[in-house]
Amino acid sequence: MNRKVLLVVLTLAVFLLVTPYVGGVYATKPLSVSFTSTGTGVLSSVARPAGESDNVITEAVHNLAWTGDFEGTCIMEVRLVFHEEGYNYQEIVTFTGTVSGEHTGTLTIVGGQGNWRIIGGTGELSNLHGQGKMELTGIATFTFTGQVHFDP
Repeated sequence: MNRKVLLVVLTLAVFLLVTPYVGGVYATKPLSVSFTSTGTGVLSSVARPAGESDNVITEAVHNLAWTGDFEGTCIMEVRLVFHEEGYNYQEIVTFTGTVSGEHTGTLTIVGGQGNWRIIGGTGELSNLHGQGKMELTGIATFTFTGQVHFDP
C-alpha cells in the first residue's frame, strides 16, 4: 500500500514539475486621464428634416487637436438630432497620436450625452480600454476625463 501512495505522489510531483506555470493575467492598473479637444476645422456639415416629423438631423465631420494625456489629431463624425424633448448627440472619433506620452497608435472612441468609451485601437493602443466623461468647456472645446487601462 505504501508503494502505491509513493507512486501516486511521485507521479503528481513529476507532473507539477513539467507543467508550465499558468498564473493569472491581469490588465494594468487603471490610469486617470485628462485631455482637451479643440476644433481646428469643419470638413463637412449638413442639416435636414427627419422625414415627416419636426425633428432636424445635423451631421458634421470635424478636425480636432487633442492635448493632455491624449496627444494628437482626430477626425470626429457627429450626429445631432433635435426633437421636441431636446436633442440626442453621438460622435465617433478616430484618434491618431500618443497616450500618456509613450504609447502610439490609433483609437476609435464613441461618445454622446456627456460620456465617452474606447471601442478599438491599433499599434501600441490596440489593447487600451477606457471610458469617462466629456464636457463642453468653450466654443468647439471639450474637456475629457476618465480612466484607461491596458490589457496584457
